[in-house]
Amino acid sequence: MKTWALPLALIVAASATACLGTSPEEEARRALGPEPRLGGGGGEHDEDKGPEHRPGQPCLVCHGGEGGGGDDESTFVVAGTVFLFATDTIGVPDAEVLITDDVGHELTAVTNRTGNFMVERGGHGTAPVLRRDGRVSIPWDLVFPLSIAVRYGAEEKTMRNRAYREGSCAGCHAPRIGADSAGRVFIRDPVP
Repeated sequence: MKTWALPLALIVAASATACLGTSPEEEARRALGPEPRLGGGGGEHDEDKGPEHRPGQPCLVCHGGEGGGGDDESTFVVAGTVFLFATDTIGVPDAEVLITDDVGHELTAVTNRTGNFMVERGGHGTAPVLRRDGRVSIPWDLVFPLSIAVRYGAEEKTMRNRAYREGSCAGCHAPRIGADSAGRVFIRDPVP
């Protein structure tokens, strides 16, 4: 065997092994854990993985464009869950999520029965198309940063900061407030 053949074979083998490992996107999906059953059930998988699943989790981990996608064809630009109170485990239906992008495009998404909403690129014409399942299709590309407000009946909360790059609300709004989380997106402050 030539003196360069063994090192070359080791490099090829190491490269193949590295390619066969787990990608960062797969690790992020795995970190979400099992699909929770919406009615409780101790972490059992929900059979319906439609637009009402995984409230409060970062949607774009599985439904993002680059590196997301998982086993579903839906690709979202922005998606999240709105809760009535920060301590709730299921979101509130019929909340409006008002989004304005950096070039002035405006859209309104309405949350489904688990509080989820999803904005996806698609559709035709010039106006957003709102669907009953919490999805809204837009015929343009959203330009970050985004200004976001949430309205529920007469109550409205406006996000103090703009969303500069994260399309998953739960990417910055995890259940607990901390160094990497502003806490959940919610409508009402707790009653003292």
